[in-house]
Amino acid sequence: MKSEEGIQTGVKSEVVEIILSVIREGLKRKEGAPRVDLSGETRLSGKGAFLDSLALVQLLIDIEERVGDHYGVSVALMDERAMSEKNSPFITVSSLANYLVPLIEKQRG
Repeated sequence: MKSEEGIQTGVKSEVVEIILSVIREGLKRKEGAPRVDLSGETRLSGKGAFLDSLALVQLLIDIEERVGDHYGVSVALMDERAMSEKNSPFITVSSLANYLVPLIEKQRG
C-alpha cells in the first residue's frame, strides 16, 4: 500500500513532466525561441524567466488542458487564490507543480 506522501511524490513527478513537456512543445512552435535547459528550477516568471507574460498565460492554459486530459479533472491556474498567494506559484516549474498537486488531488477526491 502506497503512503499518501509517496502518491503525492509520484503525482508531482508526473506534473513536472507534464509542465516540461508543454514548455518543450511551445518552444518548438515558436520561431527563434531561446534555448533553455529545462528542469524543476526553470524560471517561468520574474527575474531570469525566459517567458514574457503573454507566453506564461498561454503556458498555463496549455497546462490546464494537459492536466485535464491526463487526470480527468478540471483545474484553474489563473484564479483568485493563485493571484493572491504571497509567493507566486508561477516562479519555477517546481513551484507550479507544488501548487498543482493539491488541486489535482482535491478534484480526484
